[in-house]
Amino acid sequence: MTPEDFRDAWPSVVRALATITGSLDDAEDYAAEAFARASAYAGVIDSLGAWCVAAGRRAWVDDVRRRVVHERAVVQVAAAGDAARTEDDMYAPELDDRVALLFVACDDVLAEGARLV
Repeated sequence: MTPEDFRDAWPSVVRALATITGSLDDAEDYAAEAFARASAYAGVIDSLGAWCVAAGRRAWVDDVRRRVVHERAVVQVAAAGDAARTEDDMYAPELDDRVALLFVACDDVLAEGARLV
C-alpha cells in the first residue's frame, strides 16, 4: 500500500463505513482499523477501498455482536442474582451453569482465596 493508494481510498472507505455504522466518528475508527489490517495483510489486495470497507464492516459487526452478548449476559446475571436472593437455593434451575458458577464465585461472603476459580 502506497501513500497515494491510502489518500485515494480513505474518503470512500470512511463514507461507506459512515453509511454502515451511522456515525462519522465510528466510521473513521473502523476505517483506521481496516487500513491497519490492510497494511499487515501479506497477500495481494486488488481493490484497497473495497477490501478496507469489508474489513471495517466485519470489525463493526463483531463489536455490535460483542455488545449485544455483553448486554444479554448482564441482564441474565442480574436476573440470576434476583432469583437467588428470593429463593432458598443459590442456584436457579433455568440458569446456565457458567453464570451460576460466576454468581457463587463472586459472593462477598467467601474469602478472597476461595473466590479464585
